[in-house]
Amino acid sequence: MNIALATARPAADKELTDIADYVLRGAPPTDLALDTARACLIDTLGCGLEALEYPACTKLLGPIVAGTVVPNGAKGGFGFTGGGGDFGSRYAWYVKVVQQKVSENWLKYEVDPRISTAQRVYVTFDVMRDGHPANVQVEQSSGVPSLDQSATRAIQRIDTFGPLPSDYAANKVSVEFWFDYKR
Repeated sequence: MNIALATARPAADKELTDIADYVLRGAPPTDLALDTARACLIDTLGCGLEALEYPACTKLLGPIVAGTVVPNGAKGGFGFTGGGGDFGSRYAWYVKVVQQKVSENWLKYEVDPRISTAQRVYVTFDVMRDGHPANVQVEQSSGVPSLDQSATRAIQRIDTFGPLPSDYAANKVSVEFWFDYKR
C-alpha cells in the first residue's frame, strides 16, 4: 500500500499575513500605542496571576495533550480505600488513570523556587461515582506551604478521572496520594 504525503506547505491564513505585513511594514507605533500595549500586558499578567487563586481557573492549566510527561515532574504514590480493600487489584487500569492524571496536573513551577527538596506531602480525596474528585485535603503537610498547595491544586484541576467502573458497587472510592518533591 502506498501513501502519498503532502510535502508542500499550505498558504498562510490571510489574517496572519495581514498582521505580519502590518508589523513589518506599518507605521512605527506612537507613544500612546506603546503605553496602551504596555498597560494591556501588565493587566493581562495581573489577571493571570490573580486567577491562580481560584481552582476553577487553575484546573484549566497544565498539560493539554493527554499522556504528556513532564520531565523531573511529579513523583509520588497512592493508596485506594473501598471495594472491600481490593479496588487497586480489581481495577488496576483505573488506578493507573488516576496516577497519570494527577502526575500530569502537578505543576512543579508552583512550588517556591528557593525550595530544592522537601518532605513528602500526603493528600487525600474521594473519587465520586461520576469520576470527579471531591473532599481534597492535605492529610500530612510537607512543611512547605507552596508544595502543599501545589499538590492540592494538582487534584483540583482534574474535572474527572472517568466514571468509576460500572461493576464497582460503592458511590465513591477514597484515595491517598503522596507527592515527593526534588528539584
